[in-house]
Amino acid sequence: MTGEGDETRAVSLDQALAIGLGHHQAGRLIEAESIYRQILAAVPNQPDASDLLGLLLLTRGDLHGAHAHILAAIEQRPTVARFHNDLGTVFLQAGQGEDAIHAFSTAARLDPKMAEAQFNLGLAHQMEGDMRAARAAHQAALALQPTMPQAELAAVVTALPVIPADAAEEAASRRHYAEALAALDRTWRADPAHLAAGASAIGSQQPFYLPYQGQSDRDLQAQLGALMVDALVAADPQSLLTAAELAVPAEVRRASRAARPMRVAIVAAHLRRHSVWNAITRGWVSELPSRGVEVHLFGTAPGVDDETRWAAERVASIDLEGKTRRGWAEAIRAREPDVVIFPELGIDPMALMLAGTPLAPVQAVAWGHPQTSGLPTISHFLSGALLEPADGADHYTEQLVPLPNLGVWLEAPEWRVTPAARADHALPTDRVLIACPHSLFKHRPERDAVLVAIAQQAPSALMVFFAHRSEHVTTAFRLRLDRAFTEAGLLLEEHVMILPRLSLAEFRHVLAAADLALDSMDFAGFNTAIEAMVAGLPLVTHAGGLMRGRFGAALLMRMGLDSLIAQTPEAVVARVAGLVASARERREEGLSIQAALPRIARDHAAIDGLMAWFESVV
Repeated sequence: MTGEGDETRAVSLDQALAIGLGHHQAGRLIEAESIYRQILAAVPNQPDASDLLGLLLLTRGDLHGAHAHILAAIEQRPTVARFHNDLGTVFLQAGQGEDAIHAFSTAARLDPKMAEAQFNLGLAHQMEGDMRAARAAHQAALALQPTMPQAELAAVVTALPVIPADAAEEAASRRHYAEALAALDRTWRADPAHLAAGASAIGSQQPFYLPYQGQSDRDLQAQLGALMVDALVAADPQSLLTAAELAVPAEVRRASRAARPMRVAIVAAHLRRHSVWNAITRGWVSELPSRGVEVHLFGTAPGVDDETRWAAERVASIDLEGKTRRGWAEAIRAREPDVVIFPELGIDPMALMLAGTPLAPVQAVAWGHPQTSGLPTISHFLSGALLEPADGADHYTEQLVPLPNLGVWLEAPEWRVTPAARADHALPTDRVLIACPHSLFKHRPERDAVLVAIAQQAPSALMVFFAHRSEHVTTAFRLRLDRAFTEAGLLLEEHVMILPRLSLAEFRHVLAAADLALDSMDFAGFNTAIEAMVAGLPLVTHAGGLMRGRFGAALLMRMGLDSLIAQTPEAVVARVAGLVASARERREEGLSIQAALPRIARDHAAIDGLMAWFESVV
């Protein structure tokens, strides 16, 4: 870089880039950054150095710096596909799906043989909720690079739409998913090297939308779980030895810990303010240390807030430093936990990889994503007695542990909100507002008939939904409802309103301005139901046949307010219509809910049950 001629300068530049890239790939980011910046000081806007520095900054979460440097590289060499692909990666991490789609599409156009650009384009379409386009892109990537485990797995899970167009598409998508999963299972298992390579994809793609289809997923999850664990073992045979070492007789385990506290490791992506933290994990952190349990927290995803700091003051240790799967496994095993609990699986890739790894004699999952894990490495599923139907144990590959009542320790809700002025959100003042506060993908197409029937039997009501962050998803939901209402001879806009995305504070204000709330029927919401109750709304819910459809019902049962729980779709319609017709009944039910809310909080029986379970398995 200090030579006199262009040729010498080019050679020196190439050498510097190679050295910097070597440091970068080895994880020596400080050294790599220093070299990239030296290059840019000597050759301003040198495109390769700008791009590499942008990627380095991206790993640190500096999205602004990453965007600026990669954009500078593109300005210098606009026809380099790799630069556009890297820019798309920045947009993807920033949650800017439409911008990512444009960047990856440009990369794929500039280099039609670039499988990575096609795969990333699929990820961007997934972010926007367009699974049809996503699957096409992943299949295009596989046409270019047939052995690409992440694309193979992505092509399976994108068989599941976010918003099925109708019940027929929902049923067909489930068949297609099952067929694609079976084909993937055969393909990976046919070649040991391919199976081992599949380990790199574990957790990168998960069938997130499968449990929203209202059916038991046990068999499908068992097939996927076995394949994931076998892939992890194929890539790391030493994990088999670890599993054997951990499988010691119970009496030996009890003797070894007779002189020390019980040790529990909690492995989660969200050790901060989040729906899973609020409902499940926080209560354990609050109460288990006072019961003599030595709690160790392991946060597998970045993010720290005041709740994280609160937790750190109460537990024996907290580890928030990003690691590889092997690094996390070593850190967890070093604490020698008696039990490892995963509050959530199906959300975070690293947590799923670790759940497929033997870490302790007993490994359990809770209902942060309320579906069986299917993993043979997970022995127990922690639930609540009120959450489970009579045949609940049949829905899990794990042994079901129905802890008393809701099975969790909650603090009493502290927030109180005043109603929004309806005019602020273009809400009519002369209609009974039915808040439908759950995510749009929780509403199955076969339940659209319930919404139509409510419109027919309670025409003075307006059902208020809340838009998804993706316009594609919101539009698909609106079109589906429009078809259902049109077939019934109704105009959708006369009975349904979809509000734009709101902040949490705005969402609470709108709830408080409503008159009642309607729970989703097959995949309800725990925290959302509590939000509606705090707003003083009567919550009409349905006791579903699966745990994930019973959150609202379980809360009401715990509060002693079973009258709002409907046993059939027809009963849901009748209960809503009755409340729409009677302001007095709405007011009385709302007051009863607010008076009974303290009953869901500070449930010592739930913690007693968890402690009893610890003693029974450790």
